[in-house]
Amino acid sequence: MTRAQLLDTLSVTYNLSPVTFITGDAGMGKSTILRQVEQVLQGAESTACVFADCSSPVGGMDIGSVESLHPWITAMKGLVTASSKSSAHRLATDLAMAWIKFIPIVGDVIESTITTVGIVKKHNTGNAETPVSKEHVFEQCISFFKTVAEKQSVVVIIDDAHWADDSSVNLLFALARCGIPNLKCIVAYRPHDVATSRNGSEHPLARTERELNRYQLCQHIEVPPLSDEELTTLIGEVHGASDATQFDSIKKFSNGNPLLAAGWTNSKTLSPTVEAVVHEQIQRCDRELKELLMSASSEGEVFTSLVLRSLTSHTPLHIASLLRKAESDHGLIRALGKREQYATDTQAYEFTNNAVYRAFEKSLGQEESVLLHQAVAEVLATEFAQLERTEPAWMNTGSRLAVHYNLAHQHEQAARLSIELGTRAWDLFAEHEALHAVQQAESALSKVKRVTDSIHEVTIALLELKIRIFVFTRRVDEAHQECIALRELALKTNHPEAAINALVRRAQLSSMMGFPDDVALFAHQALDESLAIGYANGERGSISMLGMWHESYGRITDALASFERTLALAQELGTPALIANSLVNIGRQRTYLKEHQAALECFMKAVEYLDDDAHPDALAKALNNAGISLKEMGRLDEAAAHFRRALGLHESIGDKTGYSSLCTNLGQLFLGTDRLSEAMEYFETSIAIKREIHDAYGLSFALYSKGLALAEQKNVAESLEYLNEALQCATSIGEQLIVDEVERNIREIEQWKS
Repeated sequence: MTRAQLLDTLSVTYNLSPVTFITGDAGMGKSTILRQVEQVLQGAESTACVFADCSSPVGGMDIGSVESLHPWITAMKGLVTASSKSSAHRLATDLAMAWIKFIPIVGDVIESTITTVGIVKKHNTGNAETPVSKEHVFEQCISFFKTVAEKQSVVVIIDDAHWADDSSVNLLFALARCGIPNLKCIVAYRPHDVATSRNGSEHPLARTERELNRYQLCQHIEVPPLSDEELTTLIGEVHGASDATQFDSIKKFSNGNPLLAAGWTNSKTLSPTVEAVVHEQIQRCDRELKELLMSASSEGEVFTSLVLRSLTSHTPLHIASLLRKAESDHGLIRALGKREQYATDTQAYEFTNNAVYRAFEKSLGQEESVLLHQAVAEVLATEFAQLERTEPAWMNTGSRLAVHYNLAHQHEQAARLSIELGTRAWDLFAEHEALHAVQQAESALSKVKRVTDSIHEVTIALLELKIRIFVFTRRVDEAHQECIALRELALKTNHPEAAINALVRRAQLSSMMGFPDDVALFAHQALDESLAIGYANGERGSISMLGMWHESYGRITDALASFERTLALAQELGTPALIANSLVNIGRQRTYLKEHQAALECFMKAVEYLDDDAHPDALAKALNNAGISLKEMGRLDEAAAHFRRALGLHESIGDKTGYSSLCTNLGQLFLGTDRLSEAMEYFETSIAIKREIHDAYGLSFALYSKGLALAEQKNVAESLEYLNEALQCATSIGEQLIVDEVERNIREIEQWKS
């Protein structure tokens, strides 16, 4: 049921049971909805509607519980002073205001003036009698409502009934049991206040609702949280359009509670309105429960009994009892059941909304907070050590542990772990998660007060991870800056291998930017430094870049020799991915030499070293090149199968460069089978992506391929347009092989044209 449907239901009297209970936490908008119901019903024909509420506690004292019949007195006053169309108004001539001048006293006996009671009795029976007990007073009240309801519908709305006195609750039960057809009562209360407002004893309202339900005299409706549409509207009205983008944050903070949503702030502080509501909820807790939940908040909005047991001296049984009380009596938390939260399955809980969580977290002193986070970190570190890197809980536990390290002022540990998490995320090509881990590591390092050698090592590891990510995502300028920073720091702190890695990366970036001379410069420098210290991986990486440099100038024999050296070094290192990379590079040179069978054997051997999960990008490249060889050998169906498998791998890891290159290859394959329309679609896709990611090498090849496709369609002018743009791209980055091939085709087409 939506809130709009609830309003419609309550606004039609025949929908109502003798008593309708409306429940919801503070701020859920019960009073607002009931006021809207009152407004609708007061405008209805032959219906009298009155609104009354119970007195809330003052200074911690529950005054509502001793204000006997206060809501009913308010309701009767409202009916007596209603418009002249009301039958109750006719009683006012005799009663004046005497009827409402009850004198509340502690206990169940209420005195009133003999005159008032006599007049009411005369209206009903013609006799006068003085009430001297609760039963007599109830009879007079019931008689009053019967009289008023004889000729019209009467709806009595009582708000905040959790503060009602016993007599008012008993009168509600008595009225419902009398079966007055035209009398309906709508009673709103907060269930958790009913559970806690009588110092642990059961509130009479709970017993009354059970009894009325047994006699089928009531219905119970819980006010629903705001729907997404309603929450969006409220955010726009209260916070403005600028905060509408923070919908998810506000929804999480409020859990659909209108008051909390309206009082949301994206700072760590609570607005005064929200703070007051949450404070009222928390004040119902005894000291022991408050302290337990404060400790629980240090673990997070979701917390576990596993961690909580290490934060308190309470027994597990007592902790469970207190948490059950926090859930059932106070509504501050909810149980989530057993979860594989860490290495150990544990009972998990969460605070009912972010506002409650923030309030408890804010209650912790600074020193207390640091000590609690240290204790949480110790538990999670033990759990983390039991997990394998491939387990789903590894990332979750590690992420939480990194946060607690940071909050416990263990910033170096936080940074190290964040880098480890970011590396794992990037191994899975989860760019967003990897970059988030990078930000967490940077934040932790910024808080380090004393820079040591170990901090330098952490910083170097962070820079290397950032470069990996930026190179793959073709954020060339950012990668270049990080390479410079890495080189400077590595030389300054005597980390020669990291300094060499920075040079190899700069050679790679120079190749991507189309600066072949810089490729040779950085690769030769890296090779010299690697040989000087016996750094085999640096030697392999620098020779590989020299092979790429030779290849870009069409020196295939030199390139082949370089890549064969890298294969020998990779085999010495025993790293499958590096071996496969060298095999793919060797296979490409064999392809240029038209040795397609030898090339195919290299590519397929590379595939044997790789698998889909651990090396999806390298595997896709090997399959792509194998497809090219198969295509050249006329095995088109096999080529298409390899291309499609590689395309899926590139797509799965979000590799736009590889994906667009595969589109070019598939287009060329279909071009050779006269499937021109499909070929053109693939070329267009490839060109669009290559332009987007500024891949000049890939763009030149895609433009060249589309130019050939247009030539096949006898569209000479447009064909030459694409070929000339391809020539311009290839020339700008010094790719001589492509330049030679494009120029040859341009000459052939121009000759054919003439």
